Amino acid sequence: KEVQKKVERTKRLKQILEDYEISLAEFCIHYNLYYFGITTALVGFKSVGDIVQVTSNLQEKLMRERIEEVMKTWNNIS
Repeated sequence: KEVQKKVERTKRLKQILEDYEISLAEFCIHYNLYYFGITTALVGFKSVGDIVQVTSNLQEKLMRERIEEVMKTWNNIS
C-alpha cells in the first residue's frame, strides 16, 4: 500500500517535470546537489545513452528556483 502511494507520487512528479522539459533523473540529481551539499552523485546506468543523458544534464545547471517551483507544485497536488 505504501509502495503504491510512492509510485503514484512519482508518476505525478514525472508529469509535472514534462511541463518543464526536465527528466526525472536530471531533477533528482540536481535536487540532491542543491539541497544536501553533495558534491558527487553516484548514478546507476543501464546503457551508454543513460551516461550521455546524465552527463549532459549536469553540464546545464538547473536553477534552484525551478527546483523549488516544481517541489511546490508537486507538494500541492500530492
